[in-house]
Amino acid sequence: MSTLTGKKIKDTYDGLLKTSDQLEIPASGQVNLEDGLGNSTAMTLGRANNGVSVTGNLTATEKIGINETSPTHRLELYDDRSDDDSDDYTVVIKTSLPSPIPTPNPGTGGIKAVFSEDDGSTFPYGISMVPGTNSSDVMSATNLAFYSNSDLDTVSATGLRAIMDNAGTKIYGNLEAGDDGCSATGANAVALNQDTTASGLDATATGEQTTASGRQSFAGGFSTTASGDASFAVGGLTQATSVNTFAAGAETTATAPGAAAFNNQADATGVNSFAMGGNTTASGEASLAGGVSTVSSGIASVSSGLSTTASGNGSHASGVASQATGLFSSAQGDNCLAQGQASIAMGYIAEARGQFGSAAIGFNVDANGQSSLAVNQQNVAQGNNSIAAGFQTNIDSNESMGMGFHCKSQAGTKQDNQFLFGRYLNAPQSSGGQQAGQSQFVVGRHNQFNSQPHTAFTVGTGLGVGAEANSFSVQYDGNVLMHQIVNKNFTSDSAAAAGGVPVGGVYHNAGDLKIRLT
Repeated sequence: MSTLTGKKIKDTYDGLLKTSDQLEIPASGQVNLEDGLGNSTAMTLGRANNGVSVTGNLTATEKIGINETSPTHRLELYDDRSDDDSDDYTVVIKTSLPSPIPTPNPGTGGIKAVFSEDDGSTFPYGISMVPGTNSSDVMSATNLAFYSNSDLDTVSATGLRAIMDNAGTKIYGNLEAGDDGCSATGANAVALNQDTTASGLDATATGEQTTASGRQSFAGGFSTTASGDASFAVGGLTQATSVNTFAAGAETTATAPGAAAFNNQADATGVNSFAMGGNTTASGEASLAGGVSTVSSGIASVSSGLSTTASGNGSHASGVASQATGLFSSAQGDNCLAQGQASIAMGYIAEARGQFGSAAIGFNVDANGQSSLAVNQQNVAQGNNSIAAGFQTNIDSNESMGMGFHCKSQAGTKQDNQFLFGRYLNAPQSSGGQQAGQSQFVVGRHNQFNSQPHTAFTVGTGLGVGAEANSFSVQYDGNVLMHQIVNKNFTSDSAAAAGGVPVGGVYHNAGDLKIRLT
């Protein structure tokens, strides 16, 4: 570096800067600066407030301040916007392409920032903002990251963090996307679409007017609520309000831990309960209700079909309007009732009301006695351990059985062990209208049962109601009665044949018992 001190103008003027027209700097505009030999410099200069223009590269080894007298960063720009409006930008970069656009397309420029970790040998990290053909593009050499609430600290940012790479987009922190009504206040919560609220830790709310307030909860659809931890509510007007609950469909509710409700107006209010279908309720622990208007209120109960109820613990009701109210009972069919413990009712209007394993199977059958069985049609087993089968059979004695058509063991005082097999049979009764005794066995049809002794075995051979008769009976006093033989008094086989006694038939001759041989 040399000095002009002691030098003559004729020897140094070629190194001096002057205006290109050798006049003073104009009052407006700018004038090019050149040396004493007329060589133009890269700078044009104006008076105060008229600016400076530079052609070619501009290099600075220290900090540059624009409207900033003491910059602390490499490039610092200060913008006093007191006199600006919203259309005034702080920085504007303009580029242009010729028309038509050359091939290959040279691009439209933009902003590019690169970063090196090897003293400038390579620059593998960078970002550029480049306007595309029909869009504005942001490009990066590696992951593209966004931060908020970081106080411009890129090392220890604590706010929202989003990273984009070729595998997708990763967002760290809360996320709100949609209208102004979305609110994500829980840690790592997400609120999307319209008027959604995610206030629980790791909660997600999407759709319209949904709320996810439980930890790791999810609410989607319209006006759904997931308030239990790890709860899930989707559809319309669904609620999952307890821990590990699931509600889906329309107006479904899961309110107890581990409960799940599906479809339409299904309520799962019992612990680990499951309700699905339409207007179903599973209120018992570990219960299941499916179908339409079904209720499972017993522990581990199951209801399915239409308007069925399983209220006993471990009970099962299916079909239409069937009820299983006893412990471990089962009602299946149309209008069946299983009321006794471990009872079974199957068919149509079947009722098993007796305790401990009573069973009613068929049409309009009733098993009232303990451990009783009524099957087929319009039969009643009222006695304990009794069995009624066939049609219109009614057994009200304990440990008794009736099978056939219109058989009955009914009386004012009942005796155990009555057995009736046939048609229109009744257990023998004493003269007082009471059953004559225990262990009476009747077969045949239309037996004579009034004013009978205690009988072990009877064969009825009556012709109809009002014409009851017995052909043979064995009484417990040891007597054997052959009622129809009394009127078959013949002197010979030929006379017996004429009287209608077949070969092998029995008759008597003045009391002597005979068998027709010829």
